[in-house]
Amino acid sequence: MALAPVRPFRAWDFGDHVGVRVALDKAPHSTHPEWTKAALAYLRVRHVRTNADSPAAVTAMKALNRDLGVRFHFTSSRPARNADEAAVKLAVQKRAQWVIAQGLKPITDSIESFNEWDGDGAIPNLWMKQLGWAQKWLWAMRDNLRA
Repeated sequence: MALAPVRPFRAWDFGDHVGVRVALDKAPHSTHPEWTKAALAYLRVRHVRTNADSPAAVTAMKALNRDLGVRFHFTSSRPARNADEAAVKLAVQKRAQWVIAQGLKPITDSIESFNEWDGDGAIPNLWMKQLGWAQKWLWAMRDNLRA
């Protein structure tokens, strides 16, 4: 079977998809948002992963999008270690509802399930099911989350 040739792309095309994690609700970002803006502008970073949820962080996110075109990625809210599928669904919905309520839906690229759940004290033999349930509910909500 022949494979289609790989289409080359410019370094900028790759660079435009590189992101960073920024704790917008912790110092120095929370105390000096202009430093964060300057650094992101200098590095030409347009994708930020954060779980900051303070009012000041939301304001900063909207300003970074407005001024630099930065878009955001979040992880789902965390359920209890022993969460069943219903509790996982609520945790996933909680983050999605928060994104929508804060007016961040148009500037959000994605929401993922629980980050590093297997190494964070999750119950063995349950954490993989919990991640599967989270993915299922994120997928089910995709149409509501699209801008």
